[in-house]
Amino acid sequence: ITSEADKVYSGFLKKSFSELEEREEVKKMVDSYTNLCRRLIIKYRIGGARNSHLLMVLMSRLVLVHHAYYNMYKFAASRKKCAISESSLKLMNEINNSFKLLHDSYASKDAAKASQLHDTADSLYFKKVPSLLIKSKGIDNVIIFYLGEIIRLILMDANLLFGLIEPSKS
Repeated sequence: ITSEADKVYSGFLKKSFSELEEREEVKKMVDSYTNLCRRLIIKYRIGGARNSHLLMVLMSRLVLVHHAYYNMYKFAASRKKCAISESSLKLMNEINNSFKLLHDSYASKDAAKASQLHDTADSLYFKKVPSLLIKSKGIDNVIIFYLGEIIRLILMDANLLFGLIEPSKS
């Protein structure tokens, strides 16, 4: 998903959306893989009885993040021209970095990183996205809509991480 987010961002930077078929193939693979992971998490209670449910919810939300990136790219590919503002590009980059921080927070089980992610995602979702929506129009608003959905899901995942990270034994 991180790689796909980078490819979508690159498409917007280049103003080129000619790789829709590749994005569709990756979407099918991500869907298949996450479906398998969810079945295995529940069947084998991966993470234990308590955390298996949280992991399944996390996996379900991650696939929704990918769908939002795919749908944003698909929308852009459907347009003859799809140039967005610098502020929208900057927001996309910040959201991509937030997704990378989500990955790092989960992989390291670091509560401080999860807290940083929550604060960043909260600010993007409740301050930056609405501000840009008010100032923007046309295609920019559609792209900001998708970015808002992505950061909303990341924010929900940040909250979920606190349940998956064991409290430190100090």
